Amino acid sequence: MKRIILLLIPMLLLMSSCAKDPQDGSTVIWYGEFTALQLVNDGATSLSYTIGGQLAGSSASNVYYVIAPDCGENGSITYSNEPGSYSFTVKDQTDFIYWTGTIDLTDGGCEAIELTW
Repeated sequence: MKRIILLLIPMLLLMSSCAKDPQDGSTVIWYGEFTALQLVNDGATSLSYTIGGQLAGSSASNVYYVIAPDCGENGSITYSNEPGSYSFTVKDQTDFIYWTGTIDLTDGGCEAIELTW
């Protein structure tokens, strides 16, 4: 019996020291009414969102949120990937660039990025 317990202790220590696999982080990009009005006044009718070199989604420029949507909310621009820094670009239908920047995804986190005019 002592031999079994002595063998189990090192196994338990090894199992508890294993590194946890990182979980994907997420970000949701949104803007409010004022920004939507300015985009429409500027002639933008649709926006495309490229994050980490991939098209993350597109939306009509007049669609806005009153408060930040949750990551993955229906109709939102949500991007998920492993933790790290990713560049993003937001362009209109003529490829005019309105916003660029960097998004930092954290392990299992969800961050809201508000675009402002």
